[in-house]
Amino acid sequence: MGTAQPAHGRTAVRDMIMYLHTQAFDGNAKIKTVVVADGHAAVECDFVGVHTSEFLGIAATGKSVNVPYAVVYDLSDTEVLALRIYMSMEIMREQLTSPV
Repeated sequence: MGTAQPAHGRTAVRDMIMYLHTQAFDGNAKIKTVVVADGHAAVECDFVGVHTSEFLGIAATGKSVNVPYAVVYDLSDTEVLALRIYMSMEIMREQLTSPV
Protein backbone atom coordinates (compact mmCIF):
# COMPACT_ATOMS: atom_id res chain seq x y z
CA MET A 1 0.00 0.00 0.00
CA GLY A 2 1.31 3.41 -0.86
CA THR A 3 3.57 2.23 -3.68
CA ALA A 4 2.84 0.02 -6.66
CA GLN A 5 5.40 -2.78 -6.42
CA PRO A 6 3.99 -5.78 -8.28
CA ALA A 7 6.06 -8.91 -8.71
CA HIS A 8 5.02 -11.69 -11.06
CA GLY A 9 6.39 -15.21 -10.95
CA ARG A 10 8.11 -17.22 -8.25
CA THR A 11 11.56 -15.74 -8.70
CA ALA A 12 10.38 -12.13 -8.69
CA VAL A 13 8.22 -12.67 -5.59
CA ARG A 14 11.02 -14.48 -3.77
CA ASP A 15 13.52 -11.76 -4.71
CA MET A 16 11.20 -8.98 -3.47
CA ILE A 17 10.62 -10.73 -0.13
CA MET A 18 14.32 -11.52 0.28
CA TYR A 19 15.27 -7.90 -0.52
CA LEU A 20 12.95 -6.61 2.19
CA HIS A 21 14.05 -9.15 4.82
CA THR A 22 17.79 -9.45 4.15
CA GLN A 23 19.01 -6.43 2.18
CA ALA A 24 16.95 -3.32 2.92
CA PHE A 25 16.37 -4.57 6.47
CA ASP A 26 17.63 -7.20 8.83
CA GLY A 27 14.05 -8.20 9.44
CA ASN A 28 11.50 -10.91 9.97
CA ALA A 29 7.80 -11.50 10.32
CA LYS A 30 6.21 -11.87 13.72
CA ILE A 31 3.08 -13.88 12.94
CA LYS A 32 -0.03 -12.92 14.90
CA THR A 33 -2.93 -14.66 13.13
CA VAL A 34 -3.33 -17.34 10.46
CA VAL A 35 -6.65 -18.15 8.79
CA VAL A 36 -7.13 -20.93 6.23
CA ALA A 37 -10.31 -21.60 4.26
CA ASP A 38 -11.28 -23.18 0.95
CA GLY A 39 -8.54 -22.23 -1.49
CA HIS A 40 -7.31 -19.26 0.54
CA ALA A 41 -5.16 -18.37 3.51
CA ALA A 42 -4.41 -15.10 5.28
CA VAL A 43 -1.62 -14.18 7.66
CA GLU A 44 -1.52 -11.13 9.90
CA CYS A 45 2.02 -10.15 10.93
CA ASP A 46 4.30 -7.42 12.13
CA PHE A 47 7.41 -6.74 10.05
CA VAL A 48 10.15 -6.16 12.62
CA GLY A 49 13.66 -5.21 11.62
CA VAL A 50 16.54 -2.78 11.38
CA HIS A 51 16.96 -0.57 8.29
CA THR A 52 20.32 -1.59 6.76
CA SER A 53 20.16 -0.39 3.13
CA GLU A 54 18.26 1.99 0.83
CA PHE A 55 14.48 1.59 0.90
CA LEU A 56 11.78 3.95 -0.43
CA GLY A 57 14.60 6.23 -1.54
CA ILE A 58 15.81 6.52 2.07
CA ALA A 59 19.46 5.62 2.75
CA ALA A 60 20.15 3.16 5.58
CA THR A 61 19.25 4.72 8.92
CA GLY A 62 19.96 1.90 11.36
CA LYS A 63 16.48 2.53 12.82
CA SER A 64 14.26 -0.24 14.08
CA VAL A 65 10.84 -0.61 12.47
CA ASN A 66 7.69 -2.47 13.46
CA VAL A 67 5.06 -2.29 10.71
CA PRO A 68 1.83 -4.33 10.62
CA TYR A 69 1.05 -6.18 7.41
CA ALA A 70 -1.09 -8.94 6.01
CA VAL A 71 -0.65 -11.50 3.25
CA VAL A 72 -3.54 -13.15 1.42
CA TYR A 73 -2.81 -16.36 -0.47
CA ASP A 74 -4.75 -18.09 -3.26
CA LEU A 75 -4.09 -21.83 -3.00
CA SER A 76 -4.52 -24.98 -5.03
CA ASP A 77 -4.24 -28.43 -3.49
CA THR A 78 -0.47 -28.39 -4.06
CA GLU A 79 0.81 -24.81 -4.43
CA VAL A 80 0.43 -21.10 -3.87
CA LEU A 81 -1.21 -19.64 -6.98
CA ALA A 82 -0.93 -15.98 -5.98
CA LEU A 83 -0.30 -13.79 -2.99
CA ARG A 84 -1.01 -10.20 -2.12
CA ILE A 85 0.95 -8.35 0.54
CA TYR A 86 -0.67 -5.37 2.27
CA MET A 87 1.83 -3.19 4.14
CA SER A 88 1.56 0.54 4.70
CA MET A 89 4.56 2.27 3.16
CA GLU A 90 3.39 5.47 4.87
CA ILE A 91 3.91 3.88 8.29
CA MET A 92 7.27 2.50 7.13
CA ARG A 93 8.39 5.91 5.81
CA GLU A 94 7.25 7.62 9.03
CA GLN A 95 9.28 5.20 11.17
CA LEU A 96 12.36 5.61 8.97
CA THR A 97 12.24 9.42 8.87
CA SER A 98 11.04 10.31 12.37
CA PRO A 99 13.63 12.28 14.37
CA VAL A 100 13.45 9.95 17.39
